[in-house]
Amino acid sequence: MAPCLFNFYIDFVVRSVISNIQSPSGLKINYVIDGNHLVTRPGGQQDSFNMLMYADDMRVLAESREDLGILIQEVENTTQNWVLTIKCTKSKNPCYC
Repeated sequence: MAPCLFNFYIDFVVRSVISNIQSPSGLKINYVIDGNHLVTRPGGQQDSFNMLMYADDMRVLAESREDLGILIQEVENTTQNWVLTIKCTKSKNPCYC
């Protein structure tokens, strides 16, 4: 039961973060759905991805350090408002520029 409750909780937190940011920043990906496969291709549909999640891991994505800082700050504010603790000792901030 606990993983299911966590999924409901974290889904609400992530939706709150995304709705609270002023400009939709994120990693932009052009893609085309070719049959049953997703193919990256210039000129295809473009979407912006701010977060990737798997189980209890979260990755925050942005195209610039400034946008990344804004997203991380919003995640921190939202998790504090909803009494969710992020373990800083387990967290890492890799930046690939």
